[in-house]
Amino acid sequence: MTKYYEFSYRYPRSQEGVNVRIAGNFGQPTVLLGVNGSGKTTLMKVLAGQLKTADGAIPELGNVVYVPQKFESIRGFKVRDYVSYVAWLNGAGWKQSNKDASRWIEFVGLTEHETKDCEKLSGGQQARVQIATALNSQADYILLDEPSAALDPLAKRDLQNLYRSIAASGVGLWVSSHQPLEIEAPFEQVVVLNRGIVDFQGSVQEFLAINKNVPDHKNAVDYSEYVRALSAAFNGGLERNSDGSGHE
Repeated sequence: MTKYYEFSYRYPRSQEGVNVRIAGNFGQPTVLLGVNGSGKTTLMKVLAGQLKTADGAIPELGNVVYVPQKFESIRGFKVRDYVSYVAWLNGAGWKQSNKDASRWIEFVGLTEHETKDCEKLSGGQQARVQIATALNSQADYILLDEPSAALDPLAKRDLQNLYRSIAASGVGLWVSSHQPLEIEAPFEQVVVLNRGIVDFQGSVQEFLAINKNVPDHKNAVDYSEYVRALSAAFNGGLERNSDGSGHE
């Protein structure tokens, strides 16, 4: 029987936040989908323990590392310095993080850039530095916040291949996006957020079955209507459990 978690978070002096009921299928590689402002970042920060909820039950996922969309550079740091130091800040032991840095840099395909200044790397390379840092932090789960938002198609393809390697390594992986067309292997689950509420949670196959004509995500009005229509199609097309929730 699927276990569900219910919790909420509201920013001080604001109505913005999340109020979610979510199935505990956290081990499945997951795409967290929604328009800007839908609550994706907030949900990820709650799951990573960076935001504390006032009520509800938060799943215990072990060492969760949240990776922000914008690369947070440190002036003068080379790739290896960054991967070692930030992993240490994330709680990894200094000796171990320094020892394993090169291994994870190689894992993400940046060995030839190991001694380069992080600020001089491309956006795609910086995204991979952040992933190497999360892995070097001995993460059980990595939550990537729109890592492909500003990347060109080739860099996005490289990142997708890296996702497959992460999933194969056994590390839990959640990636947020506002682009449904990026949903492919290794992802097994899709979660759609709309105004801080989970509108859809199910397998990629279930998502694609009702994902017929996706509008351009740059058109916020049409895309928001699409998200709402997606929720309506899902809720109307699935058998209901006795507690009112849809099957996963």
